[in-house]
Amino acid sequence: IFLAHISLFRPAKAGLRLLALCLAVFLIGGCAAKKRAPIQGEVVRKISFSGNGGMFGGVADSSLRSAMEQSQSSGMWWLKPSERAVTLERKTLATDAWRIETWYANNGYFDARVNGWDVITLREGDREKNKPPVVNVVGYVKEKTPSTVRKIVWEEMDDVGRALLSLLRKKAAIQKGDQFSVGALKETEGQTLNQLHELSFGFATITSRVDAFPEKNVVDVYIMADKGPPCRFGEVEVTGKTKIPKPLIMDEVTIKKGRSFRASTLADTQRRLFGLGVFSVVNVMPDLSKKDEKIIPVTLELSESKYKQIRLGGGFLFESGKQDVHGTVEFKHVNVFNRLWNFTAMARPGYAWIATLTDVVEDADGLAEEGAEAITDDQSPTIEMDLTLEIPRFPTRGWRLLNEIDLEYGLEDGYKFFSPEAGPFLVWQMTKALSIGVGYRIKFFKYYDLEADDAAGSKALDLDFTNPYILSYLSQQIVWNTRDNALFPTKGEFITADLAEAGGPFSGGYNYMFPKLDIRVFRRIRKLLFFRPNVTTAFRLGGGAMFPYKTKLNGSGQAEVPFAERLMLGGSNDVRGWIRNHLGPYVCDPENYKGSLNLNNPADAIKCQGTLGQPQQTTAITPVGGTTFINTSFELRKYFLAGYGLVLFNDWGMSWNTFEDVRITQLVPSLGLGFRYKSPIGAIRLDGAYRFNTEPMFEKEPPFQIHFGLSEAF
Repeated sequence: IFLAHISLFRPAKAGLRLLALCLAVFLIGGCAAKKRAPIQGEVVRKISFSGNGGMFGGVADSSLRSAMEQSQSSGMWWLKPSERAVTLERKTLATDAWRIETWYANNGYFDARVNGWDVITLREGDREKNKPPVVNVVGYVKEKTPSTVRKIVWEEMDDVGRALLSLLRKKAAIQKGDQFSVGALKETEGQTLNQLHELSFGFATITSRVDAFPEKNVVDVYIMADKGPPCRFGEVEVTGKTKIPKPLIMDEVTIKKGRSFRASTLADTQRRLFGLGVFSVVNVMPDLSKKDEKIIPVTLELSESKYKQIRLGGGFLFESGKQDVHGTVEFKHVNVFNRLWNFTAMARPGYAWIATLTDVVEDADGLAEEGAEAITDDQSPTIEMDLTLEIPRFPTRGWRLLNEIDLEYGLEDGYKFFSPEAGPFLVWQMTKALSIGVGYRIKFFKYYDLEADDAAGSKALDLDFTNPYILSYLSQQIVWNTRDNALFPTKGEFITADLAEAGGPFSGGYNYMFPKLDIRVFRRIRKLLFFRPNVTTAFRLGGGAMFPYKTKLNGSGQAEVPFAERLMLGGSNDVRGWIRNHLGPYVCDPENYKGSLNLNNPADAIKCQGTLGQPQQTTAITPVGGTTFINTSFELRKYFLAGYGLVLFNDWGMSWNTFEDVRITQLVPSLGLGFRYKSPIGAIRLDGAYRFNTEPMFEKEPPFQIHFGLSEAF
């Protein structure tokens, strides 16, 4: 990917390629002159097991390796042997046999044994070439039959009510008939204790006993509860140095003196205080020393983080249709005027190219033939700037006011643009999952180097290239968010419903309404028949339509949608089998078209434009988008313990010129496979997708696309 970016610069290609190659060699192998210290011992390439079951049963090798002290070398350890290679400690293997047998016993295999180890030499060492010997380690185990849970008995729990006891039995991690596991037993103890804490039994304790009968391959589980007295909250004390006024802190505290003790209340208070963004440490500590008084005081231990932060970073986008490299400078102040106001200033300078992956490869290798059809690889510096002032408690808790000023000079297919935009947005967090917002935006937009010929295409597609134009609109939004994790969700929903009303009483150059809906659903599949796939299913359905209208309140506003606001599909975040923005209406690019049609003739221009059912004339096209779109995606996501993951996905979508043109049967599909790596800022992903040629309008488009990006597609 780095080499592909370098190749886009036309001057001094050979020198840049050489520089890129040198950098790659340096990053991978380090300096050739630096002599590595020899590795002492045998490098363990892999640890595997025999006798632990096959595809349809038994225990995975990775589970047994997790119980060992001896580990195997990481993948591609030979790139940096001194850092990644793991050597064999033969004495450790004897102790690891005991650890594995203990792991087996904790998972119901009371008679499991490790019968020995085998060290297989894969490569003899060569001291003169500084090559250590490499081995595989194989462990031989005998599992026998695991024990299952014959019965589960809750003792001293009769007075909590039949309904709660029934719920505990139903939701318990350990169930009658399941294979016994100490981990499941401990989880059940925690579930039971949490339920008692929710019933105000703050001093409750849970113990358990397991009676094992290996000869019958069963165990009996007894869970005992010492509930103690029902309790109430006492005084709440705040400790630690903080400049934030105490009333603002206490406004986030849901613990109230005299109310029944609840563990969830403690957790909710901690979540709210962390959510302020000004504390690095929030400890909510109940005082359990006064059991006889049935009162539990609470201490809030707070430690402030730094209010002001400067962050520097960078990144790049690499997908067919657009590439860019950029830097980021961000200043953040999380406690302006000691009122918890949040101010952010961000600048994102960069450089962008408009090109397909084919163009990138041809430009890098010098293979482009003179006169060949290709999308012009426009390039330009870019800049994004953003100023945001967030005012919480406007006017009271649960409300916040966002004031934003955005400015962008950017590059799109067929034009460059300059666009400042500003406006407030008021959000009301009704519940933990539900929020609603309303705001106003005013936007100025100016084209530069506009390539499209509106005269040829406007009659058929009603394109409007007014330059410059002003857009003024009111926006409303409803958000439902129950995801368990924003970066790597495994369950829950994320649903947004948006409505924008441009023009009319809000003036501006255009009058239209724009409703949009985006539904995302995530579910975890832990067990399916005899398998435990532990995969996440992710489903997305989105759509929107722009409806121009006429009004007497604003005679100057047009019943149109400006060209730059039209809706486009295709790319890394929706239908991945297409080049970015290429799924939908298009016109032929007269600067790069090499066919027989005369695009200066309106009749020929109409023949060349993208129309459903009509064969594609050329690959030299300029996407123009539509006013209506529908897209849907389905994914199977599987992450492994090392942080790597695989995703199988199926995307469908289409963008139409008008709402009247919509036909569900015209949605076009693509199928693909993606690779993932979990990073602290989201999933790093590489997706490859194949589109099916079911529509003549796109028959000359490349059938396979690659997209590289940060975060999941949705």
